[in-house]
Amino acid sequence: MSIRKAPDKETFELMIAFYTLSIHSAISTHFCFHIMSFSTIKNHPWSKKVIALFRQGLAPRELALSIIIGSVIGIMPVFGVAAFLIGFISIVLRLNLPIALFVTYAITPVHLLLFIPFMRIGESILRVQHSFLSFADIRQAFEAGYLIAFQQLSFQLFCGVVGWFLVAIPIAILSYLILWKILAFYNKKTVH
Repeated sequence: MSIRKAPDKETFELMIAFYTLSIHSAISTHFCFHIMSFSTIKNHPWSKKVIALFRQGLAPRELALSIIIGSVIGIMPVFGVAAFLIGFISIVLRLNLPIALFVTYAITPVHLLLFIPFMRIGESILRVQHSFLSFADIRQAFEAGYLIAFQQLSFQLFCGVVGWFLVAIPIAILSYLILWKILAFYNKKTVH
């Protein structure tokens, strides 16, 4: 007759965690499917606010502005501020936040491609010597930490924002007017 050995401490903790997770999952599933109905969620005050947020800004003007602001902020040569700026601008101007955020994140590859050219344009406008930073240097600075990167690259980021402002803003205004007219034409065509 063999005697079964007690599990070691790690195995025992893993078993407890698994059983706790199983019980928690069963309780939450029961709560979601049997206690709350869809109508309860749909009529909850915070869910109405979330639904209103998705429906807000679907007129041609607001939709065009959401897309253009999302793309312009998305290519701004400063890392880590796009979502905050998009959220703030969308709430203040009552734009469609999900669309603006989607466009911002969808345009990220373009943001990475335009980072150094915006920096070079800003350095030329400010008539300063070009810094020979590569994207690998910038990435390495940001991997060390955001504060360290902003300390090391503050002037280059400033030059990038100057270049971005002088190039992207005029193009954005023109693009907004064109997109607004296209969406207004499309909206008229589908309404009638």
